[in-house]
Amino acid sequence: MLVLGFAYFLIARSDLRRNRDLILVGTLYKLAYAVTAIYYWWQGSLPHVAFGALFGVADAAFFLLMAECWLSLGKEIHR
Repeated sequence: MLVLGFAYFLIARSDLRRNRDLILVGTLYKLAYAVTAIYYWWQGSLPHVAFGALFGVADAAFFLLMAECWLSLGKEIHR
């Protein structure tokens, strides 16, 4: 997780337009984790319920923010 955080830091401090494909990968990663965590929380089989659910909800929020960033960059590129 620390490595992904470092990758997001490197993407954010650089040219976002150039790294749009990496933003998409990060966005899909956030979606995958959020869906998995929320699914297992909903099923009641998440080992550390509060901790896992918190990260699932946080990743869902980050997914929305990153998706908005990716879509905005796409609109900007196609102008």
